[in-house]
Parts: sequence; C-alpha cells; structure tokens
Amino acid sequence: MGPSIDLNDVTAVLLTDGVWHAVEGATAVVGSYEFRHNGRAVLGGGGTTGVSQMGLAWKLPRKRKTQGSAEEWLAVPLSSILAVRYGTDKTREVP
Repeated sequence: MGPSIDLNDVTAVLLTDGVWHAVEGATAVVGSYEFRHNGRAVLGGGGTTGVSQMGLAWKLPRKRKTQGSAEEWLAVPLSSILAVRYGTDKTREVP
C-alpha cells in the first residue's frame, strides 16, 4: 500500500505546468466540482468528456501583507497533479 497523505499536511502541489504551487495552511480539499454562473451550474465535473470529475482545491498564500483582503483559491482536476509535498506535525503520532 502506498503512502496515506493527510490533506491537512499538504504544503505544495506540483502541477503539469512544472511549478510547485504552495498551499496555505490546512486548506486542501478533494472532491467533485462544477462550474457555476450566477448561482446556476453550467458545467459539472465529469459531465463532459475530458473534464475530470474529481479535483483538488486549496487556498493560495498571500505573497505580501499589503494585498487586499480577498482570498485566492486554486482548483485543479486530479489528473493535472504530478506530486504533492507534505509534512507531518511532529507532535502527532504517525502510524
């Protein structure tokens, strides 16, 4: 069996663009997703050929404290992930 990765421990994600994308705190979530416009679903993940149903989303860290208060998130299909960087809090017991 491969590694069991706790989403709370993910610190960065390597995408097919070849760039490691940092993850803010314990914000990574996995699930199905859809695109919405004015509160109405316009495209559900997996509903169209070539669109992954499952994805990973996370909050991007702010580059500077002077940026506005808006949070930025990145959401990608699981098929675009090459690797995940993660670390375990040393105070927790690791199986």
